[in-house]
Amino acid sequence: MLQYLGRQPIIEHESGIFAYELFYRDGKVGEGNGDSRQATAKVINSVLNQLGTKDLLGDHIAFIKLDYSFLMHDLIFSIPKELFVLALLDDITVDERLIERLTALRSRGYRLALNDMALSPQMLKKFEPIMTYMAFCKIDIRRSDIEYLQDGVDHLRQYRFRIIATKVETRTESDYLREIGIDLFQGYYFARPKVIENKNYDPNQLSVIHLCNMMMSDVNIDEITEAFERDHAITLQLLQFINSAAFHFRKEISSIHQILVLMGRMPLTQWLLMMIYSKSVSNDTNDTSPLLLMAKNRTELMTSILKLIKPDANSELVGEAYFVGVLSLMDALFSVDLETILNDLNISDDIKEPLLHGTGLLGDIYGVIAFIEHFDTDAIESFMRKYDLDIESIEGLIIEAIENVNTFEASLKGV
Repeated sequence: MLQYLGRQPIIEHESGIFAYELFYRDGKVGEGNGDSRQATAKVINSVLNQLGTKDLLGDHIAFIKLDYSFLMHDLIFSIPKELFVLALLDDITVDERLIERLTALRSRGYRLALNDMALSPQMLKKFEPIMTYMAFCKIDIRRSDIEYLQDGVDHLRQYRFRIIATKVETRTESDYLREIGIDLFQGYYFARPKVIENKNYDPNQLSVIHLCNMMMSDVNIDEITEAFERDHAITLQLLQFINSAAFHFRKEISSIHQILVLMGRMPLTQWLLMMIYSKSVSNDTNDTSPLLLMAKNRTELMTSILKLIKPDANSELVGEAYFVGVLSLMDALFSVDLETILNDLNISDDIKEPLLHGTGLLGDIYGVIAFIEHFDTDAIESFMRKYDLDIESIEGLIIEAIENVNTFEASLKGV
């Protein structure tokens, strides 16, 4: 059975997921702990044999970390080159044997990367003999000399590989890195809002907020229908969502009134909030928003972990768990303080408290989702001890959420 298989997205231009990095850890072996060759082999085996690449990766490629030992083992040639990028750890020994192996891998069509390099003149000198073999170079900005970043990136451009900035945590950082020529990012910077003084909702998003407020109040169904019909862009977007593979109605839906009758106000409100995350609402891009997929993953985990802890949870509590997940990234979406958004939406204290203060059962579940996203296995284990859960159950929910997000993404793309 797997133990803590996780993934973190690599984002291109803040608009779409380019790839994932896969992580693996258990109590005996994993990153920085024990035999890393065994850990790498377990990741590959899990993806190929237990989970399936389609379920775990969707249509994306994956980066996997390799040390010197695994790179020199003939197992390396069993890795599908179409699916994986082989990322060399930055403490790897650069010698003639390594260069021979990289030459063989490149000749067979494998894509290689330097993993989380601390950008400095010393590291550039170390890796200069193998730079031409690389398709990607990942720079750990937390360990890099900030004053050297511009010169370092300028130096790396001569090799014509793509540069990925990792551990990017703020929009300010991502804006600066894009200015100096980096267009791929890893980290949850896209979930951190810029700090601004006043509310500034996009008109399309404001329309959805208004519709959500109507459905959470006592406004009758005819008035809600009329409000939808006055906003053609949102109506068309919603119909596409409802008629996608994510739903399984016997016949296609053709009107807002029909949706309200079949789905009810609460589920439709939830889907409207999800729709806000999709940049296609405002026609900014054809790519699926990373925030949309992240929000989908959070709602999946919020509701499934709740049901694991409280199998008898009623529909109202499950709905509150869903709202915590879908609302948790609204501040990143609007660049507005989350408390302000929750007040504008007339959200109840039962949902506000977990989001703003991490209190109660829903606050604990919301917290452990952050630990899952950041691959904090110690904190995950602490949560499991508190609620007397086993790793197999949590792991199963994580994998199921990943699969459901991939299915959701495919449905949005019409796959």
